[in-house]
Amino acid sequence: MVGAPPPADKPILFANGDHLRLPQLRWSVANFRRFLPSTDVWRGDGPVAQLRLALRDDIDGVTFRPRGRSDTMTWAQSLEANCTDAIVVLHKGRIVYARYLGVMTPRTQHMSMSVTKSLFGTLGAMLVAERRLDEHALVTKYIPEPAGSAWGDATVRVAARPRAVAAQAATVQGRSGERWVSRPRRTVSRTFVSSSCRGGPARMSWDNTTKSAYLPAVIVPVRSSSKLA
Repeated sequence: MVGAPPPADKPILFANGDHLRLPQLRWSVANFRRFLPSTDVWRGDGPVAQLRLALRDDIDGVTFRPRGRSDTMTWAQSLEANCTDAIVVLHKGRIVYARYLGVMTPRTQHMSMSVTKSLFGTLGAMLVAERRLDEHALVTKYIPEPAGSAWGDATVRVAARPRAVAAQAATVQGRSGERWVSRPRRTVSRTFVSSSCRGGPARMSWDNTTKSAYLPAVIVPVRSSSKLA
């Protein structure tokens, strides 16, 4: 995707799924706003936590043995092997390591994807500790929209589980209708002709588990309120 327009055989298209194939994906995740509409989310008027730099020069040389292998590799080698786009390591509130690879830069935006589960899970746990969120309450206590759906009788704690999904099924009493269930993780493996970082054939595993979007929806109104749970 270099040039305007890029060469005829180089464009990455949303319509045919090119944006989800490797190595094209490494460009897509840093340019997803070019594929789909998006919006800016206000960070709020709270204070900004400054992350100070305390970079170390001994991390790249750390060696380890990857699972299932007998040889060792360095931390720096692992970034290339895992198609890493960017990585920042924090220690005691300071940035001790930062690397930006591929099309990434310190100012480039990258898709959050599954890291949002850790982010909102942490925010949820903080709100529970502050007694501003009741993990045992129904999600409808905080947002009315799920009432009457599969999530209408789900608790906040259930909504926080990545494996919790809504399903059409018969209840234990034999009544037919919607309910929430907790399913084991399922992955679907697909092979692409060119799917490695360098364009060679490789197998990729895609997590096919349905994630809940209700925890973020619960947290937003709770954080904007000062009431205790």
